[in-house]
Amino acid sequence: MIAPVLRDRGYRPYGAIRGAPAGGQRLQAFCGDAWMAVGDAAQAYDPLSSQGVDKALKSASDAGHLIHYALEDSSQGEDCSQGAAELDARNPYVVRHDEAQRRMWDEYLRRRAFYYGAVRRWPGEAFWRRRLPVEQAAADADEHRLRASPSV
Repeated sequence: MIAPVLRDRGYRPYGAIRGAPAGGQRLQAFCGDAWMAVGDAAQAYDPLSSQGVDKALKSASDAGHLIHYALEDSSQGEDCSQGAAELDARNPYVVRHDEAQRRMWDEYLRRRAFYYGAVRRWPGEAFWRRRLPVEQAAADADEHRLRASPSV
């Protein structure tokens, strides 16, 4: 669709124009022994949800605070008596990061379902059907077929 517009205006591609999937995705594990994934490295949200930048910044900020608290506790001989060596998946602060990442993902899925479910303009289009909960997609497709079929 856009190729004729670009061609008419004299634009020439530098290389092959290609698309890439932009759906939501996440890691199975958000942290492990002495590492935490934050921002888009932990989970990415599709652009239509408008949640990515906010959640990436929150994730990074929260992880920084949790690492600080874990290192402070280790220097005072509390939960992490061996310092950074104890920043493994059992560390209470690392566990909190993992739990927070899982809650963020669940919230993203709820919001995505709500906003995508609110779109009624193109219920029969594959793009929107793929983004709806299974039961809603089936009901919408049935309704669309009924409206599209000629009355007898």
